[in-house]
Amino acid sequence: MGECVKKVYGCRAAFSQHEVNVHDFERHQLEEFDFSIWIREIGSHEQLLANLKQLADEENRLSEEHSRLQRHSSEKKKEVDGLRKNLDHLAEWFTEEKQKLEHQVFSWIEQHPKIIFSIEKRQEIARSIEGLYEENRYEEVREKLLAAVNDYITDVSTKKKLMEKKIEDKKFDLEAARAELHRWKTLKMPNPERAKDTEAFRGQLLEDGQAFVPFYAAVEFQDHVTEEQKERIESALKQTGILDSLITEKSLAPTHDRVIRPEPQLLGYTLADYLHPDVEADSPISNKLVDEILRSISLEQEGSGFHVDADGSYSIGCLVGHAPNEGPSKYIGRSSRKRYQQEKIKQCEESIEQLQLEMEDLNAQLCQYEEELLRADQWKQTMPADHELSDVNVQIEKTGHQLEEQKKILEQLDEQWKLVHGQLQAIKVKLHQEGGQLNLSLTKEVLGQALISAKNYRDQLYSFKDLFQKCLFLLKRIEDLTHRLSEMETELDDLKGDQNVKESQLRKEKAEIESIEQQLQLKGIEEVRLRIRQVQQELKEAIEGINYLLETIPEKKARQGTCQKELVSAKTNADFWSNMADEWEQMVREEIARGFVEIAEIDPVKIVKQLDSILGKYDRSKLNEQVTKAFINEQVFLTEYRMFEYPEETERRPEWFSKEWGEYFEPFINE
Repeated sequence: MGECVKKVYGCRAAFSQHEVNVHDFERHQLEEFDFSIWIREIGSHEQLLANLKQLADEENRLSEEHSRLQRHSSEKKKEVDGLRKNLDHLAEWFTEEKQKLEHQVFSWIEQHPKIIFSIEKRQEIARSIEGLYEENRYEEVREKLLAAVNDYITDVSTKKKLMEKKIEDKKFDLEAARAELHRWKTLKMPNPERAKDTEAFRGQLLEDGQAFVPFYAAVEFQDHVTEEQKERIESALKQTGILDSLITEKSLAPTHDRVIRPEPQLLGYTLADYLHPDVEADSPISNKLVDEILRSISLEQEGSGFHVDADGSYSIGCLVGHAPNEGPSKYIGRSSRKRYQQEKIKQCEESIEQLQLEMEDLNAQLCQYEEELLRADQWKQTMPADHELSDVNVQIEKTGHQLEEQKKILEQLDEQWKLVHGQLQAIKVKLHQEGGQLNLSLTKEVLGQALISAKNYRDQLYSFKDLFQKCLFLLKRIEDLTHRLSEMETELDDLKGDQNVKESQLRKEKAEIESIEQQLQLKGIEEVRLRIRQVQQELKEAIEGINYLLETIPEKKARQGTCQKELVSAKTNADFWSNMADEWEQMVREEIARGFVEIAEIDPVKIVKQLDSILGKYDRSKLNEQVTKAFINEQVFLTEYRMFEYPEETERRPEWFSKEWGEYFEPFINE
């Protein structure tokens, strides 16, 4: 059956070597047969058919391509002639549209006289229009027009920005004037100009609850003082810095500020002859303190001391001066401050009215500039465009490109037709040369069927080869298995003999082990094993005890050192406070001996209980402050009665203070 199939495929494929190879196989079918020659011959034949099939396919393709190129060449010649006629018509239309565009551009220039075009610029525009789309684009003409418009816009925009800057500046001035007006209207009391640091210092005093008042706010001119004298005195006080200096109830160290300390003169010509205290009813500063301040400022020059005169002259040490005229009194006296405040309010209102008028004028000019910019933007929209001329030029370029492309395509078609014709003739000759010996029609269909049959023949041959190889292998395998079976039977008999010998040896070894174990039990081996376990347990406990001691001893030593340090510190503490108690008792006895405090019995508990109300109410700093204040208040009387103070001789520094007690006790020793 397989041989018949191969013969059919061989006839269809025109394989002439089929019969030769079949006869050769029949002669050697019971031994190894070499199929390589048979396979190589059918492969060569299959390759020949494949080559012929490709040549037939190429011949068919070239014939179709030859006919197609002839048709396309004829159609393309008609298209080229139509494009030439259309291009001539577009050239005439382009010339007419260019003349119209030039007339529109120069008419637009004449309609906008505010835009400056020089004669040279007009000539450049005319040349640019004449060379449109060949030497330049219309964008260049439009850029020249836009440049002139933009120059005009830039000029107007510059003026507009300058005007906006003026308006912003004017708004800022107006807001500043309104803020100044609001400040003067809401101001409780006009203040002289102060530095920022001074304002910050006074703000800090308010937060700390310190009572103070500026000099000018605490005084008022007396009724007999003339306006000229008021102006002179206030100007001199301002020049010397007294006008805005602070009057404080408590003594303080000023920072970035000035504080007047009272040193009243009981006799002499002072500022109290022209001014008198005038503080608010709820003011923390008393009229008495203000009066002392006024009596501390002399109006008479005595040596190089400080003085202020009613004519505006003043002296401070080696400095002598005369105050400039700054107008009527502004700060001293309620009426002066009120008048000065009303004057400043009126000035601010007049300044605001003037600024508003100037703002209206500037806004009007700004609106005019904005209108000019809007008109300039509208001029850009009315510029002549080259839409029609550009469309015509685009059509000319497009038609010209189409004409050139069609010419190139026509030339390419002619070249392709010549090339295809030559290739077709060459393929026909080659096909007949290579396939003339075959008994087949050299057409595409016949060669295709022959190639399929050759492939089927090759597949059947490979299947036949594999089947033949399998048969030979099975025969050899049967022979090998028979021989191996005989060898395995012999090896099995040998293994059974060895197994019997090993079993006999195993029984002997087990009997010897049982005999040795019986002998060990008779010799007390269990007691030896028990003692070994006991010794191992004792060794383990000894090692654990040693490790515990190694860990505990350093801790005990560290605790011993700490306790010794604490013991030394406790002894020092006891010695210090014992000495301090003795010293304190001596001081208490001396204080009682002065007689200022009556003590019935020198008992610490009773003394503390007796003075507990005073010690709990005041601390040391408060008591010192009250003593100092009382001394200052009584100083006038002490001076009048010519009393004097003297220091009390105290005992020398205790000897035990010289001992090195350490930093901890140093504050107690200093106290």
